[in-house]
Amino acid sequence: MGDQAARAGHVLKILQSSGLRGVQELAERMGVGSATIKRDVSWLRSLGIPIATAKGPSGGYRLAAGPRLPPFIFDEEEAFAVIVGLLHVQSFRHLDPVAVQTALAKVRRSTSASNERRLTALSNPWARHRVPEPLVPDAELLLTVASAVREERPLLLRYTAMPATALLDGHPRSGLIRTQALPLRLDVTAEGASLVAAVGPEASKRRFRLARILSAEMLPPTSPSP
Repeated sequence: MGDQAARAGHVLKILQSSGLRGVQELAERMGVGSATIKRDVSWLRSLGIPIATAKGPSGGYRLAAGPRLPPFIFDEEEAFAVIVGLLHVQSFRHLDPVAVQTALAKVRRSTSASNERRLTALSNPWARHRVPEPLVPDAELLLTVASAVREERPLLLRYTAMPATALLDGHPRSGLIRTQALPLRLDVTAEGASLVAAVGPEASKRRFRLARILSAEMLPPTSPSP
């Protein structure tokens, strides 16, 4: 399965970078037979990736429109371009700020160390073409909270009364607070991000600033009341 997954991922990358690709061309590039390419394409389709078949003597494949986007495979320069673009538009009024931040977090989580160093250099106040800092710097925390909101799953939060960056020797300077909360929505503004959640037996609404959350663990879904 590992070989097929790697090979199919490379086939997907080829299809994303161009239009129609013949079966024989794909087979030659991958060093396998046509039957193997057809099995790989069938496997990709089973994952929900829309791949259309072209009719004709040689046949071929191309990516098609579908109900959801397929997983994109970027090279290092493409990933860097996407990150910089998202950083520049993260405060645009007509864009969903949560969607921009989660997209940014997904790309940054998988980017290379060299790209991170380039971003650090570009965020320097003295950089000639400075890029803005991300509104939510912790990608893993943001994605966990966003998933919990979308799936309506409770969270176990560890947070402090002051920003989570205010640590001494790796430990919060103030008391550590643990609480379970049912996330309702995620807000992202120019001042940062916050989670609105229901807490306690009376489901009181509270707002937690992500900058003060040290960790968030998704718990199993709550059972509906009888």
